[in-house]
Amino acid sequence: MSHGIYSRHFRHGVTWYIRFTFQGREVKERVGREADGITRRLATDALKARLGDIARGRFRLPETRRPVLVREVIARYRSYAETHHRGYRSTRYVLAQLDAAFGTLGLTDLSGFSIEGWKAARRKVVAPATVNRELTVLKAMLAKAVAWHLLDVHPARDVKPFAVDNARVRWLSPHEVARLLAAAARDIAAEWLVPAITIAVHTGLRQGELLRLRWTDLGPGRTIATIRGTKNNEPKHVPLKAVVQATLAALPVFGETVLAWPWGDAVSDTTLYAAFGRACRAAGITDFHWHDLRHTFASHLVMAGVDLRTVQDLLGHKTLAMTLRYSHLAPAHKATAVARLTEALAPGPIDEPAAAAAGAPVPPPVAREAKVRGRSPPWRVEAGGIEPRTMGTSSEPRTEKTRTYLLRLSREHPPSPAIWAPGAQN
Repeated sequence: MSHGIYSRHFRHGVTWYIRFTFQGREVKERVGREADGITRRLATDALKARLGDIARGRFRLPETRRPVLVREVIARYRSYAETHHRGYRSTRYVLAQLDAAFGTLGLTDLSGFSIEGWKAARRKVVAPATVNRELTVLKAMLAKAVAWHLLDVHPARDVKPFAVDNARVRWLSPHEVARLLAAAARDIAAEWLVPAITIAVHTGLRQGELLRLRWTDLGPGRTIATIRGTKNNEPKHVPLKAVVQATLAALPVFGETVLAWPWGDAVSDTTLYAAFGRACRAAGITDFHWHDLRHTFASHLVMAGVDLRTVQDLLGHKTLAMTLRYSHLAPAHKATAVARLTEALAPGPIDEPAAAAAGAPVPPPVAREAKVRGRSPPWRVEAGGIEPRTMGTSSEPRTEKTRTYLLRLSREHPPSPAIWAPGAQN
C-alpha cells in the first residue's frame, strides 16, 4: 500500500498515523491521540495535506538524528557550568539529582507532562524552594540543548515553579548579638568566627562576599571595602565603621583573604557553617542562619530611621522590591508621611480686614453676582446663600424648569468659604 492511515491501541487510548511514499521510501508519521481530539477524519485530512506538499515540492524529510540521552546532555552541561557558573558547586549537586531522575530517558522524550510529574514527586521529598532551584537548573540546561541544536522545542518552557514565600526576615536583638559573640569567642577551633560575625553584622555582606574578601579590596585606612564578586555581578562599595576597622586591625594576615587559616588557606563555607551552628546552639539561638546576619544589619538600619533607598544601596539590591521586606520595621516613617498629608490639608488662617484687627466691627458680606461664561445668570450670592435675581419688575412665579436651572447653577458655583464662615452674619 503506497499511502493510507492507520491506528494503534495503547494503554492511554488510540493513536492515529499516516503512511506515504517519498523518493522511494515508505514514511510513517504520527498524527496524534484520540484523547487529544484527533479523529480518523483529521488523520485523513493530514494525509491529504502531506501528499499535497509532496506534489508541490514542499516536503523534505528531516535529517536523522542519533538518539541523545538526557545523561549525555547533563555531562555536557556540567562541563559548561564548571567554566561559566560561579555557583558551580550547587549546580553540580542539582545535576546529580536530575541525572537520577531523567538520565536514562531520551532527550526528545522529555515533555512538560513528565517534568510536571517529577516536580510533584520531588515536592514530597524536599521543600518547594528546593524544587524551584532544581527546576531552574533543568530549564537552563534544556535551553542550552536548544542552543546546541539538540532540541527543537524547549519542553519545560511552560512549567511554572511553586509559589513560595521567601520574604523571611529573622534578625537578632543587640542582646542576642552579644550572646552569639560570647559563644563564638569560646570556640577555640575557630578563632576567626568572632571577627566574621562582627563584620557581617556591621556591613551586611553575604557569606560568599565575606569569604572572598581580600586584603587588597580594602581602601586606604580601611574605611571602605570594594566587593567585586556580588550576586548581580556589579561591584559595590561598603563603608566600614570604627568597629569593623578595629576588628580588621586585630586580625592577623595569614593569606590573601581576610578570613584565613594560619597556613594561608581561605576559610570555606562548610567550615563556617559548622562553626556558626555550634555558636548558635551554645548561645541558645534557634531558627537562625548565617544569612540572617544580613537581615539583622538591614533591620536595625531601618529601625534607626535610615530610608529604604539608602538601605538598598548598602545591601546591593538591584531593585527596591527586595528591600521592601524591611519596610514594616519602620512604622514611624508611615506615621510621618500621614502627618505631612494632614498638615497639607489643614486650612490656613482666614485673613480678616484690618478694621477687625483694630477692634472695629466687621461689616456684613456684600452680595455679589456670579458671572458665568460672560453673562449674568438669574441668581446672586447673598450672605445667607443663593437667591434668584429679580428680572425687571415682574413678580411672576418661576417655572419648574427655572428652579431646576437655578439648582444646577448653585451646585456648579458654590459660594466662597468666607460667606459660610461662622459669625459672617450679624
